[in-house]
Amino acid sequence: MQNITQIVPRLPPAIDGVGDYAFNLACQLHQDFGIETHFIVGTPTWTGATHIEGFPVSQVTMHSADTLLSLLSSDRAATVLLHYVGYGYAKRGCPVWLVNGLQRWRTASTNRFLVTMFHELYAFGPPWTSSFWLSPLQRNLAVRLVRLSNRSLTSLKGYADILYKFSRGKQTDIPTLPVFSNIGEPTQVPPLAKRPRRLAVFGRRGNRQRVYQDSLAELSHTCKLLGIKEIWDIGLPTGLTLPTVNS
Repeated sequence: MQNITQIVPRLPPAIDGVGDYAFNLACQLHQDFGIETHFIVGTPTWTGATHIEGFPVSQVTMHSADTLLSLLSSDRAATVLLHYVGYGYAKRGCPVWLVNGLQRWRTASTNRFLVTMFHELYAFGPPWTSSFWLSPLQRNLAVRLVRLSNRSLTSLKGYADILYKFSRGKQTDIPTLPVFSNIGEPTQVPPLAKRPRRLAVFGRRGNRQRVYQDSLAELSHTCKLLGIKEIWDIGLPTGLTLPTVNS
């Protein structure tokens, strides 16, 4: 039975797309290949169980290379899968502690393998934002990670092109794997004609707020054309008193 360690910012019950992605991946790896996953959560304030669906979970108690190294050194797995998104591991998107800890772990033995899934690279922004001033450091951390990793993969072709340049030829094949849905799939899909006439407003809080505040006329028109009887608002609470649409 092969074992791997997946490093994530957070896991359920926290609402976190990267955590959902990693958890679903762990389930599929176990089902298809018998691979066991040990999770390391990189957020000290995360609150959750020590096991999730049978997978053991450890957690850093503070953001430091020493803390991460102690967790990795006590783990049986010689393969680490890092889910990298800078802002998931540091408030300003610069998790120096994470990269330093992985570098020390990776270089301490030749029998260690690091795979990095780059969900993000580095931020951009206008000069009055912190992302503008911290972008060089974020970029430097991404460069260090791709050169430190045995293999890298990402979800966007544009990211892959940037990572290839960062690696300076060390990695000639950087797969681009689109992110699979973390919502799940229904076991049965009834024919469209037999489904209730419902419309789902689904997504981030800000996007859904704009639907109700800026596009209510369009929403009403859509419901009228399609004969919609119910609207399902799915996601974090909008904080709005939702209006009645076409009664």
